[in-house]
Amino acid sequence: MLLTQAFFFADFQQSKRDSPECKAIEDLIDADADLDFQRTSPKVKEAFVELREKIKDSRFDVGTLRDLALCIYGVRNSIFHGYWSYLDKTRGHVGGAQFLLYKLIRRGLEKQCNFAFWEP
Repeated sequence: MLLTQAFFFADFQQSKRDSPECKAIEDLIDADADLDFQRTSPKVKEAFVELREKIKDSRFDVGTLRDLALCIYGVRNSIFHGYWSYLDKTRGHVGGAQFLLYKLIRRGLEKQCNFAFWEP
């Protein structure tokens, strides 16, 4: 998991904030403004706040990766349970969360399970 965490936040550490990963993470952090906080679990609310602070302070650890996963989960819940309609910026939040989840799972499989993906 540490290899996945180091890879996932490398662009932030190298100040490459225009990378697709950084843009998706920053958009995901902004998604909390659109959450229905009366229906959102306290852990998810806290994850958005913590992820924002860790990114701002460049503190990247396993907890940062956990917060990222919880934020993705919060976006999923907002769509699945009907708090959001799939319009406008919601599409961006969902697309960014899907992109990050794909990257996270792929990197985990590559490093933790020695799984090689075939690239055409």
